[in-house]
Amino acid sequence: MKYLVTAAATLSLADGSKFEITKGVHSGADFPDSVKSHWAFEAYAKQIDDAEAEQLEAANADLKAYVASLESTNASLLTQIAEKDKEIADLKAANENPVTSDEKQGKGNAKKQQASD
Repeated sequence: MKYLVTAAATLSLADGSKFEITKGVHSGADFPDSVKSHWAFEAYAKQIDDAEAEQLEAANADLKAYVASLESTNASLLTQIAEKDKEIADLKAANENPVTSDEKQGKGNAKKQQASD
């Protein structure tokens, strides 16, 4: 028999010891009898059969794969945002220091006029 633990908890046992239970599907062997008989254990853990446990574990594997794909997409989108932020900053900097048409010609193209006699 297996147990589905829906929330993590620390159970304080009658002998003064504490037992940590974590979320997930656990084998019945993971919990000593003193923990299974604790008054609060049933509030956190539900007994399930092996078929239901396998179904939950398969769904969990599917969700992990889905989360991994979302994390990859998120990383790609964050990279795109960083690139666009740099592009925007460059455009703003160019806008703050515009190049005028006189500056485009430059002084090297100007011809000196000769003084008239």
